[in-house]
Amino acid sequence: MHNKRFASAAGFTDVRETVGVHTCKGLLFDDDIFWRCESIFYFASSQTNMSCPVLPNALERADGSKVGQEVLAGKTVMLFFSAEWCPACSTFVPILHTLYDDAKEKGQMLEVIYVSSDNDAAQKDRYMREKHGDWLSVPFGDTEARDTLKTKYGCFAGKEAPSYSGVMRRSGIPSIVIINQAGEELVHMDVDPPTEITRKGDAILDEWAAHRW
Repeated sequence: MHNKRFASAAGFTDVRETVGVHTCKGLLFDDDIFWRCESIFYFASSQTNMSCPVLPNALERADGSKVGQEVLAGKTVMLFFSAEWCPACSTFVPILHTLYDDAKEKGQMLEVIYVSSDNDAAQKDRYMREKHGDWLSVPFGDTEARDTLKTKYGCFAGKEAPSYSGVMRRSGIPSIVIINQAGEELVHMDVDPPTEITRKGDAILDEWAAHRW
């Protein structure tokens, strides 16, 4: 016989309100079910509070489908500033691919969000479809969001500099920036060339894992 626990009204009011579970109040649960209800509450609460002010509410996959910021929960979030026409970016993308795949193998949740400096939406879509991993992007049409990120972190292509007059350009493309949920910069790396990544290899993933949302 499983050890029984009583789910008090106080303990599950938030669960009921957050995820619409109306059967928790005043019922007996075994330990496993009780733990799962607590997990649902924690997960649902984290999703409810999931919002990064520097990112758009809708992010885009390579197939054009949209997802919300809730997919970033529990992950290390990396902004990838790049463009298809950039030779140095073409050199770095396979390295980022390897890091991303290594992170998955190690059970480390890494989410890459592409911030495009492509010439047009068609070029950006082709780049994601043919060269990128299973990554997200800021929609090309959301120029306000892309401009906000390039301005805030100082990452943009040299030919874009006239569009960001007065903004300190800290690095060109390709560059990566790891941020927390508040949009604060935790790692800023010019990866042309990717000297630190080359030196540390996949051990750098352990450092980045500490920055999960």
